[in-house]
Amino acid sequence: MEFELKSQFDINKTVNIKKVFISVDGWYNPLEIHYGTYNFDNIQYLLWKIANTDHTFKIQAKIIYQHHGTEIEDHFKMTLLQFRKDYLKWIEDGFTEQWQQRYYRIFNSYIEF
Repeated sequence: MEFELKSQFDINKTVNIKKVFISVDGWYNPLEIHYGTYNFDNIQYLLWKIANTDHTFKIQAKIIYQHHGTEIEDHFKMTLLQFRKDYLKWIEDGFTEQWQQRYYRIFNSYIEF
């Protein structure tokens, strides 16, 4: 799974922002996650981010409920585990893309090596 820097969603536009602390292998823990729902083109999304970062992840809410039920934290953990795998690959490749370099600036202090 490759992640690209295409998030144009502002988590501050979400309804009822919540926060949760999670622990994820390979990340400096605990991670504080902020999340909430947002309707865009009649589709409900879950927007979330690691506190003190400016990148917002998004996923259709119905997909989370199909795969994780009400265990939203499982989605955050699964996504961050995969993100770390991709991130380590980008390190091996030398962060060749500009969007990878931006991810480096955002997440380098959160990921363990």
